[in-house]
Formats: sequence, C-alpha cells, structure tokens
Amino acid sequence: GKPDTTSGNKKKITLLGHSLGAAVASLTAASFPEWIDQLVLLDAATFLARDAKDTAEHVRQHILKRQQHYSTQEQQPAQQPRVYPNLERAIKVRQFSATKMPGNQSL
Repeated sequence: GKPDTTSGNKKKITLLGHSLGAAVASLTAASFPEWIDQLVLLDAATFLARDAKDTAEHVRQHILKRQQHYSTQEQQPAQQPRVYPNLERAIKVRQFSATKMPGNQSL
C-alpha cells in the first residue's frame, strides 16, 4: 500500500515490480517520488523508453498482444515452466535482460 501521508508518517517504501508491473512501478515512482526509498525492477517491460505521447498506445498494444498469446496457449498443451540449472544461471539471465533497459540500473 501507499505510505500514510495523512498522519505525518514520512517513512518511504521499497517498490518492486516484475515485467509489466515493473513499468507500472516506474510510473508510480515517477509520479510519487516522495513515497519511494528504493525501486526494484525485474524483467521490466521496455515501453517507457518511448516518447510520453506514445506510451498509452504502446501499453494497449502490449496488453492486447499478451491476451492473444495467452488465448492461443490455452488451446495448446501447457508448457513446463522455465527452470534454470542453478542460481548463477538465473542471475546471468536477469543481468542480461537488465542491459536491454535504458538508464543506469544495478546489475
């Protein structure tokens, strides 16, 4: 939830988001920086690297594409979840995806 701004509580939060949730977390942090101590983004959607005027349409197209993908997945046999052979490999994959984002993120 959001920090209590009515009682004078000045405690900030750590906001974490994954995939499209990371994009939403980014927008929230940009809108309310006074609420945020740390922002953690995992496999962040990259539509925020676009012009602000194009963001809403890009989000719409991304969601429609995901809906189409999931509707076709229901008609196919379920895929096994991706399992990495070890923690080191999982970390390397996440580090690689972070290099695709603009800005100065921690790896």
